[in-house]
Amino acid sequence: MFLVDVCAYLFWLPCAEFCAVILDLNMPVLGGIKTLKIMKKDARLKSIPVIVLAGSIDEALMKKCKAAGAYSVLLKPFEKPSVLHLLNKVV
Repeated sequence: MFLVDVCAYLFWLPCAEFCAVILDLNMPVLGGIKTLKIMKKDARLKSIPVIVLAGSIDEALMKKCKAAGAYSVLLKPFEKPSVLHLLNKVV
């Protein structure tokens, strides 16, 4: 099967290798907010900053992302400097 549980995949990798995770809000199967909540409950993953990508977002969804543990939310389409700026802040 092509779709792989993102969280299960992350658990297989050493967390020390991650400086940040860029997570799409509208992922198939599990979804971005659910994935983020699972990551933040896991001791190995919870300290990794997560930047959420979204095609559109309203105030309520922004609050859900922040409450789930998102470091920041970036709207698509985005410019390369925006991503680099956020990554430089978390690294």
